[in-house]
Amino acid sequence: MSASPGANIYAKIRQEEVRFIRKHYIDLSFLVLLKKNIFFIASLILIIGLGFLFFQTKNIEKPKTEKPKNDVCYKDRCFQVEIARTYAEHEKGLMSRESLPADHGMLFVFRESSRYSFWMKNTLIPLDIIWLDENGKVVYIKENTKPCGEGLCETMKPDTPALYVLEINSGKVKEVGLNVGDSVQFDFK
Repeated sequence: MSASPGANIYAKIRQEEVRFIRKHYIDLSFLVLLKKNIFFIASLILIIGLGFLFFQTKNIEKPKTEKPKNDVCYKDRCFQVEIARTYAEHEKGLMSRESLPADHGMLFVFRESSRYSFWMKNTLIPLDIIWLDENGKVVYIKENTKPCGEGLCETMKPDTPALYVLEINSGKVKEVGLNVGDSVQFDFK
């Protein structure tokens, strides 16, 4: 029995339909697979990108932030000072420091002039302490103050009001020839 010409056309159409469905089914199955794994792929790309950034930023040299240098100068000699402005900074001062570089010190800055008393409680290094008025004029000097531990410590207090108090290593007042009545210059950055 031979097939009718209409049946051949029907068979050809059917073959085209099957080819079309197979082709697009494969395309659709690829899209379904891609859709299921898109979250995984995106997560993987994100993790790789973040890892790359992390290792790149570790190799970047961070800029060094230096504290500004503040100086208190007498004649041609300057002392680089840390500034103590707050009550907490005043209270701590140079306590528990085992050393102080040669031409360094601490400058206590107060809000108003007064007769500020100092002591050496828990200070481990001997100091020269200089009281200064609002113009930088030396009003009182206590040289070679000795460290004091937990017991009773000597309190030092000027007769004249001061706005600033400078602490430097013991012996520096004599070394630079600083006396009451001399003036220092402030160079704050």
